[in-house]
Amino acid sequence: MGKLVFNIGKMIMEYEKTLCIDELKEEKLTKLLKTKEVTKLYPALTLYALNKAVSEERLPVIKIGNLNYFTKDDIEKFLKHQSLKKENSI
Repeated sequence: MGKLVFNIGKMIMEYEKTLCIDELKEEKLTKLLKTKEVTKLYPALTLYALNKAVSEERLPVIKIGNLNYFTKDDIEKFLKHQSLKKENSI
């Protein structure tokens, strides 16, 4: 009986690990960053650069009220594109 309870506990722990991994993947894909969070995570991006990229429609933005939100994936694609442009112009 003790072995059965131990195995059930082990199975539950494994199941919880897979849930946590799935939740982390989902959170990474859907987490929205505020403008201030973006400038803290990516010091190369200034508030001016973000606003200019948004106004020129080079960077996707999600507007909720007066606030702009960005996905980490969109920011990284934008930065990668910017670095490619600089390499090509040299």
